[in-house]
Amino acid sequence: CFNFFEKADTTRGQGEVQSIAQMVEHARGTHGLGTDNTFVTGLSAGGGMTAAMLAAYPDLFAGGSVVAGLPYHCATSMVDAFGCMSSPPDRTPAQWGDLVRGAHPDFSGTRPKVAIWHGTADSTVVAANATELVDQFTDVAGVGQEPTGTTSLPSSTTRTAYGDEDVV
Repeated sequence: CFNFFEKADTTRGQGEVQSIAQMVEHARGTHGLGTDNTFVTGLSAGGGMTAAMLAAYPDLFAGGSVVAGLPYHCATSMVDAFGCMSSPPDRTPAQWGDLVRGAHPDFSGTRPKVAIWHGTADSTVVAANATELVDQFTDVAGVGQEPTGTTSLPSSTTRTAYGDEDVV
């Protein structure tokens, strides 16, 4: 399980995010991959770590998929993590976005696209986290909070896009 909540593990240049970044850089170098074809994804704690990777290392990824995860820096301790899982704070998009921008303040490139997947019946990591993730990453992408498109998919699934599909 990833420590997606510990500052020492979610700060660029140290801890788990640095270890994952080193693995990504090694794989990219070994297989001749670039940023345009490198993606990160994770489920639950892995989803929280995906948000951390997209925040701390936006220069490594074309995009990422957060599945039943939490916004970057929703929590800064294990106790906070359990609180965020069941009742995330309702921050403004700018407040959430500032947390991501603060993870790599010198980054001036194109931010990775973000896909957010979350079930409405998840009682472990409640769906409100998806709402806060949308707020966080639409703000970071500089796109509006209003959807630019909505599509109904099979099995009562809805796909909502923001911006030029910067966040879905």
